Amino acid sequence: MGELRFLSTMDKAPRARKRRRENGWSARNSPRIGALRKIRQRS
Repeated sequence: MGELRFLSTMDKAPRARKRRRENGWSARNSPRIGALRKIRQRS
C-alpha cells in the first residue's frame, strides 16, 4: 500500500504543474486572441 500511495503522489505532482503551465499560457494569450478576433470582425 505504501508503494501505491507513493506512486500516486508522484503522478499528481507533474499533472498539477502541467495544468498550472496551461493556465498561464491561456491567461497570457487570451487577451491577444480576443484583440485579434475583434480586428477580424471589424474587417
